[in-house]
Amino acid sequence: MTSNKLKVSVLVAITVPMSACAPSDGPNVTAGALSIGALSGKEFRHRMDGSRFVLGTNLTSLTEGGFDRIIGSDGVFATWTANGATLAVPNANAAALSIPALSTDENVHSARVLAYFTGLGIPADEVVGMHVTTKMAGQGRRGERILPTNTRFVSYATHLERGIGGIPVVGSQAWATFNAKDQVVSEGVFWPEIPPSVVGEAQFLAAAVKDPVKHAKLRDDIRASGRDFGNIPGRAIITHTADSYKERVSVVAAYEIITPGLGGHIEHFDLGGKPLRLPEDAVSDADSPKVK
Repeated sequence: MTSNKLKVSVLVAITVPMSACAPSDGPNVTAGALSIGALSGKEFRHRMDGSRFVLGTNLTSLTEGGFDRIIGSDGVFATWTANGATLAVPNANAAALSIPALSTDENVHSARVLAYFTGLGIPADEVVGMHVTTKMAGQGRRGERILPTNTRFVSYATHLERGIGGIPVVGSQAWATFNAKDQVVSEGVFWPEIPPSVVGEAQFLAAAVKDPVKHAKLRDDIRASGRDFGNIPGRAIITHTADSYKERVSVVAAYEIITPGLGGHIEHFDLGGKPLRLPEDAVSDADSPKVK
């Protein structure tokens, strides 16, 4: 007999304040307290020998398609050879998936993830925040809405947010899901080096954004380049190529504008108001068919 019930999983994002999760003896870094150009971002490369991800038995290694993979009966730990980014995912029948979540309290889970990654070597003073995605499962009949009363909590994934010298670093990531046995169910890390020259440029750009005259000049220069964003605010950031980019990491300071609503997008500009593009953007444009 064919079942007409449909099971789904839903992810919900929750922001967790650092004050709720950070260790009491952790560093207290004030944005802008250090001189421009004196800071850099330290690279952290995650490795299987430090991970709490459970691979299972019958381990084998495989290098192909730009990945170094360690494969076990319960999952895969993969490393991008070009940039050191890692991703660990369980198989559908992994034993770790059958174990309940570490906690139903997102603050408890986030504190564990923070301690885990900083204990492995992510600099605590580069972690400026965290947010949580929540996995829910539900079931219902096909074609019908799944009601909240038919859903249940499955797990959290806590994502660390990176910043250096008061500047957000967009694109860096370190996230993990823990179960009640203190095992990592899944995780991903990409925390590349940020040169001091880029941090200095970003702090200089941030100072210009805070200066009404210089900020107005920057917005005028952006309009002169053919883009007018009206009153949509912008901010100074550091960003870099994505973990999936198969060449060496490229890091830049940028003025970022995010357009809101459906169809919104992200634009980056340099201090002169000219559009700023990462190498992966050019590759994407070259590979993507254009529809007119």
